[in-house]
Amino acid sequence: MRIQTKNGKIIDVLLESDLGDCKASGDRIRTYCPVHKGDHQKSLSINRSTGWGSCFNASCKATVLIREFNPETAEQLLRKYQPVAIESDPLEREERTEEPEEEFEPEPEQPRKASAARPPIHWQQDECAGLLKQNDLLCQALFDYRLADCWQAQAYLESRSIPLEIADQERLAYLPRELLGQFFPDQPALARWSERLLFPLTSPTGRGFAGRSLWRWQLHIDEVTHKAMLDQPGAPPRWLKTNPAGWFCAPPVEVGDRVILVEGPFDRLALLAAGFASNEVVALVGTALQPDWLPEPVRHIVLALDGDEAGIASILRLVELISDDDNSRELYLCPPPRDQRGKDWSERWNRYGADGLAELLSTFDLIP
Repeated sequence: MRIQTKNGKIIDVLLESDLGDCKASGDRIRTYCPVHKGDHQKSLSINRSTGWGSCFNASCKATVLIREFNPETAEQLLRKYQPVAIESDPLEREERTEEPEEEFEPEPEQPRKASAARPPIHWQQDECAGLLKQNDLLCQALFDYRLADCWQAQAYLESRSIPLEIADQERLAYLPRELLGQFFPDQPALARWSERLLFPLTSPTGRGFAGRSLWRWQLHIDEVTHKAMLDQPGAPPRWLKTNPAGWFCAPPVEVGDRVILVEGPFDRLALLAAGFASNEVVALVGTALQPDWLPEPVRHIVLALDGDEAGIASILRLVELISDDDNSRELYLCPPPRDQRGKDWSERWNRYGADGLAELLSTFDLIP
């Protein structure tokens, strides 16, 4: 059964029997998506402990709730909201802005062309415009204690081994809760971005932001524990993105002939902290790769997405996608090795420093 919340979010409330063939890994379940009825990739990822799941198919992006896994929340939603008709084409649904539980897991299917993207609806336009208007102040708030208490954001970056100099260089921002009421009482669209680190995104369709929640984070809380806290009912989404969104990267005009593609913002920050130049690393941040977004000078592309099953599968799809667009570009496949040191570059940098990035450093050195 499909419902639509007051802010326009579509949720498909499913039964466990709707899932079909499943693959379990810890609390996670991967299965074929019954919303768009895909049978080629197990693109629906579900957190069994919360019942919430997301489809990573670029033309679907469904948000689902499995009734048996979280019956209380399912009953509340079904009582509060009226069912809506299920459209025949999932592309007709409005663009979603909340990220799936997993941190920017790549989308399994070939992405839509940028020209086919749905335009932002009014509240999304207001939200993005408000963040852009206050961007300079929010960048300052990450460093200036005269504006607000920025200890939490600075400590979080330090806990992930990201120097504040890198954060400043890449124009990271922060919206403390006290700043929201003091400076933006007439901008309710910004409320859900409070207590978030903000990452600037860019694309041909416009500028935007991704925001990582620091809700209730403290120094003694590791990343795994904090993710679990944010998966609990009533907690804010771990990641938000505006519409338009885009990539976390240097301005395209500054990109040279070689670039490394990674998944998340912290992967990119880790590589910059390790010494890579800002114009050498692009974080896709859950936005499907559009080959025509790549600047023409780019001739060498290192595909360095996560080393888990989804990341490897996405790398192979990107090889096909980029080669079909321009087979003169040299591609280098470099996911993190499966050596128990971490599935992404951010984790490996945080735990082992440059030693955790040895394979990527060696691969990049091979580029002529």
